[in-house]
Amino acid sequence: MSLISTLEATPNRIWAVVRLVADKGPLARADLQARIVPNSDVRNFGDLVIESMRLGLLEEVSKEVRLTSGIPAEHVKDEDWFVHFVDRSLQDASDKSGNDQVRLGLAWLLTCTPGLDLGWNEDQKPRIQQDTGEDFGLTNYSRFAMLCYWARYLGYAIGFQIGPRRYVVPDPTIAIRRSLFHVFQNDEELSAAVFVSRLADHCSVLEGGTTRAIVESKQEQKRSEGQLSPATSLALLRLDKQGAIELLHKSDANMRLLDMMEGDPKRVSHIRLRLTPNKSRRSNKSKP
Repeated sequence: MSLISTLEATPNRIWAVVRLVADKGPLARADLQARIVPNSDVRNFGDLVIESMRLGLLEEVSKEVRLTSGIPAEHVKDEDWFVHFVDRSLQDASDKSGNDQVRLGLAWLLTCTPGLDLGWNEDQKPRIQQDTGEDFGLTNYSRFAMLCYWARYLGYAIGFQIGPRRYVVPDPTIAIRRSLFHVFQNDEELSAAVFVSRLADHCSVLEGGTTRAIVESKQEQKRSEGQLSPATSLALLRLDKQGAIELLHKSDANMRLLDMMEGDPKRVSHIRLRLTPNKSRRSNKSKP
């Protein structure tokens, strides 16, 4: 089981269950189900609770479901806190948790070039296998759709619908924006190399991260040294446009290359933080 194999475990449902437990708990599972889905036969409701436990948000003690020890109830009401908690849980997910498939799937998605070629509700298993020789648990269209839900919710992708067809576009702008203060720490400006290294330590699905390294090691086509993927390049360019960071090109400095997808790459030697704390909160409030 994992977030991508449990079709009930969409972001809005996980957050609803956890908020209810924070407000009314501890609760027996039957009582919790009755409050969430009254007068309904939801046979897999227990799986939704289990996935919340796998994320470290809930625990069961003496047959009652409650918030995991150490999580203040008031924090759960804050969606920014919830997003950050789930993101950290997935970044650190072990093989035994099942959610290692989620982080591997996210890392693979972020190696794809942004465009309208990834159908949200389409089976991407053949493409993933051709690219990596693995499937990362994304064995059918419904599991890939679950990955898309979580990728969008956590800020690693955006969704589009054109006519009847839905698309997912890899774009970690929101996830990187959420990490900026952690990456810069007390610095106002970093070399591009240090920025990328710190970001990778914090977010393992991006270039240089441990999860991304696993995925890229299985791919025949490799990125050139010092060149960022199109998805990460797009995110940095968007953050520069938004005024969250400033991309700098200083002569005689070590460069990182942004993949512009068309034309020559953009050279960046340093990145300056422009974001202020009151503007750091998550900006995509679209429904998961």
